[in-house]
Amino acid sequence: MECPTSSSKSQSPSKSRPPSPAQKPPRSSAFLLTSLPLHPRGPCDGGGEATQENQRLGGPAEGWPAKQQIMDTVVQWNIRGLRSNFEELRLLLNRLQSAVVVLQKCRLGEGQSPPRGYTLLPPQGVSSGGEVALLIRNGTRFSEIVLNTGLHVAAATLAWKI
Repeated sequence: MECPTSSSKSQSPSKSRPPSPAQKPPRSSAFLLTSLPLHPRGPCDGGGEATQENQRLGGPAEGWPAKQQIMDTVVQWNIRGLRSNFEELRLLLNRLQSAVVVLQKCRLGEGQSPPRGYTLLPPQGVSSGGEVALLIRNGTRFSEIVLNTGLHVAAATLAWKI
């Protein structure tokens, strides 16, 4: 199994300018995007060593821990409307028991309540649309990060048990 890599193109400082008030911010942005199991020693942080350890513990040969050894997961979903896909989201949460769900294009409405067992962090500084949001499982320690930006952003610091 190959580890995912991210490629980033650096821009020179002269080309990147803050958006003017007349410009609209991007339609959606997300702070945390991963659907890999969070584990202190996965295949991307030590290669064969993690695989050998998991084989010794009875985990899969690919290097991922067995289901009972997975610490927590983070799921990202371009949901295209929270209200219209609420039942599918509820089923997904019941099945995966994810610690964090990053939602894009969720179009939050007034008084939108989160699925049972989760706290909803809507984007900051956005008066309409609600393009991104975080769902954090109750019992997961977190603190919201306040960002002063024109972007549609929902951000939090999480305390993971490892």
